[in-house]
Amino acid sequence: LFADLRAFTELSERRLPYDVVFLLNRYFESMGRAVEEAGGRIDKFIGDGVMALFGLDSRPDEACRQALTAARAMGGKLEQLNAALGADLEAPLRIGIGIHVGPAIVGEMGYGQATSVTAIGDSVNTASRLEAQSKTFGAQLVVSERVAERAGVDLSAFESHEIQVRGRQEPLRVWVVPNARALPAEGVVNASAIGTGAKAPRDSPSGSARVFWRMSCHILLLTLWPLWKNSYIGSVMIPEPKHADLFKDGWKIPAGAGPGAGSLELALASRSGPGSRGCAGSVVIGRG
Repeated sequence: LFADLRAFTELSERRLPYDVVFLLNRYFESMGRAVEEAGGRIDKFIGDGVMALFGLDSRPDEACRQALTAARAMGGKLEQLNAALGADLEAPLRIGIGIHVGPAIVGEMGYGQATSVTAIGDSVNTASRLEAQSKTFGAQLVVSERVAERAGVDLSAFESHEIQVRGRQEPLRVWVVPNARALPAEGVVNASAIGTGAKAPRDSPSGSARVFWRMSCHILLLTLWPLWKNSYIGSVMIPEPKHADLFKDGWKIPAGAGPGAGSLELALASRSGPGSRGCAGSVVIGRG
């Protein structure tokens, strides 16, 4: 999900720097809460823009529902913010939102203190392009048809367009929603579930995958070989085990998924301190 304030550059040119910072922080707080309460994660703030990720701890269908819930809440919180700051604003703040779903590369990227978990890929670029299209359509939200289908939400009450997205050869069908608050409540995340994140079971691919991008250590080698029938042992080579534990998690392959229908559990404890990296771990493998 990408979101951007409309005409904010023009607005900021007529205000003192302190006022601009105050206004942006109020806006970021409102949008950030809307994303997090829906189960998403703020990836970064870019100028007056917002990038948010969904699906890090949930399945794609649930992630699409969460993203639409976040967009609906962002529209509502923007109206609340405009009401609270009405006396200080010459015109109400306006926002454009773009949402798309698809494969993405997720991991720790950057350099030094600017390193963070983020996502890159075609689906990310497309979501950004859809946010820009919201300005072309004069709408608050442009969402790809694929998102609505995965979320199980009926958007037939809104206009549908087939657009050409820069960087993509095939046209993309989208829904254009003038006001995100008009999104149907049916099919989006239930209000009682907002904030829970609807995490996938640890056994599922999406649940176990988060182990890898959250680890600050590097597993150099994991080898398995038969010791006797239906039994396996493993070997892990891990650098520099030292300093306090910063992370503990587990990964489990369901019975029947591996050789000999056995199961594998990998417990890792990252040990990293200032100026150093490393981790310690253990492998337990057997039947059941």
